[in-house]
Amino acid sequence: MSRKLISCLLMLALALSLTAPGATLTAKAVGTVPVTVSSASGKPGDTVVVSVSFGVSEEMPVRNAQFKLRYDVEKLTLVSTEYTNQTPTGLRLTNTDTPGNVNWGWAAMEPYTTGGNWMNITFRINENASGTAAFTLYDTMCAEDSETENYQIQSTVGTVTIQQTSTGGSGGVSGGAPSSGGPGGAATTPAGDKDDSTDVQESDTAPGSSTPESSSVQKVKKIKFTKQKKKIKVHKTYQFKAKTVGKKAAIKWLVSNKKIATIDKKTGKFRAKKPGVVVVTAKAGGVSAKVKVRVVK
Repeated sequence: MSRKLISCLLMLALALSLTAPGATLTAKAVGTVPVTVSSASGKPGDTVVVSVSFGVSEEMPVRNAQFKLRYDVEKLTLVSTEYTNQTPTGLRLTNTDTPGNVNWGWAAMEPYTTGGNWMNITFRINENASGTAAFTLYDTMCAEDSETENYQIQSTVGTVTIQQTSTGGSGGVSGGAPSSGGPGGAATTPAGDKDDSTDVQESDTAPGSSTPESSSVQKVKKIKFTKQKKKIKVHKTYQFKAKTVGKKAAIKWLVSNKKIATIDKKTGKFRAKKPGVVVVTAKAGGVSAKVKVRVVK
């Protein structure tokens, strides 16, 4: 094996070992390479394709490159990653083992001078997702070879705009910006250790409409979880329970990603399948409550 190829492989191994968001291969910039993550839009249940493009050229040839893309697991499920006919040949490594992350690295003996769409990433929009799903591009690197300085990276990162599926509620999202008061707000809740006893409520009643207090027709005012759990181990089951406040009504159970976990729509029995984050929804009488569940090994 030539010394140059060994050098390229060592550079790629070092690049892929950088997992901390703030860790990068720092060097004095010798040029600027634009890296673009495209935008997409769709409804819950749709699959969308996002492309990652590198703007290399004859003036800025590369033998080593990498990127790491973080996505919102509460709103998107990774379906596949695919190379294109513009992806450079050589040693190519893709790692998607960590939920919410796509890591890619490449190294070659000969310099590559043709920019373009180097990877397509397909996502499925989760059933209960709303608003906008944002991406974070980090630890991006391009270099001519292991003996020269890294190019400076100019990143342009798109989003996935999630379109509304019904005429009620807050309406569609425009301009790719998330609505600060989207239905339930659960999809924009960060994955922290918040109190599980807080039930996120949403209603199918259109804004501006209301039922007079004097009306004799009683409605479901809200849904309250009476039994819930924040972390569940893979292959374990758990019985979620909830009750309606106001009118008594049967509760329908839903889960945002059936590849990670399933739930019986009538009984609320939850079965964990593989690591990841899902949103469990209890619905009744046009009102719903949500809780985020992390499936762990």
